[in-house]
Amino acid sequence: MGINGALPNYDTFLKAITTIKTANWQGDTSQLTALMSPRTWGYLARLKNGDGETLTPPADFAAMKKLTTTQILNTNSKGSSGAVASELYIGDFSQMLVGMRTDLKIEISRKAGDSTGSASANFQVWVRSYLRCDMILSQPTFFVYADGVLDA
Repeated sequence: MGINGALPNYDTFLKAITTIKTANWQGDTSQLTALMSPRTWGYLARLKNGDGETLTPPADFAAMKKLTTTQILNTNSKGSSGAVASELYIGDFSQMLVGMRTDLKIEISRKAGDSTGSASANFQVWVRSYLRCDMILSQPTFFVYADGVLDA
């Protein structure tokens, strides 16, 4: 995205698709997913042409699944611009393998406690859950990471 980041536009996504296809990915663009922050999604949804009309996205961008999560922060720094940036993750997530190390464990207790008291005394139910798993990309070249996403 450049030394000081850049405004996202469809070119960023189209370059990512080109990078993935250059790695001999043979899928249909609708199999690709773009993960982004809600702020980035909102910016892209509001892109306008010179006449103030909402832009029609290119077909390959429109075909991609687009998912948002607040787990992708808008607080990254990029270069010396001083602006806060975000990230994009684009790829064929069918090529991401997840290995389960333990089953999902869910524990519920009315007796659990900490230094401030117990669940029972405070009329609480404490829930703890955990899962141990690993992830690997079977085809790492089918994924693109872009940082320095600045939105206006």
